[in-house]
Amino acid sequence: MPRTPVESSTIAAIGYDPQANVLEIQFKPDRHGNAPVWRYENVAPDEYDTLTHAESIGRAFAVLIKPSHPGRKVAIMRLDGTTLEVLS
Repeated sequence: MPRTPVESSTIAAIGYDPQANVLEIQFKPDRHGNAPVWRYENVAPDEYDTLTHAESIGRAFAVLIKPSHPGRKVAIMRLDGTTLEVLS
């Protein structure tokens, strides 16, 4: 799923599939340069809009998405944008 870079201290990019109501969050890289990608299902379009228009995307994610949408790690990206590992 394509992801769009965002201004956030914790989140690097966000992708959304409105047909499937699936949100993907690519977090900022850790100290080893690995950036995990997490997928959240059943995210309504209005939740996505609220997230992407929030003053603090990281805070909105922590309050709006994380508590009510169980996520799973689906990939680990490198700083150069290549995929290090895809998880099933």
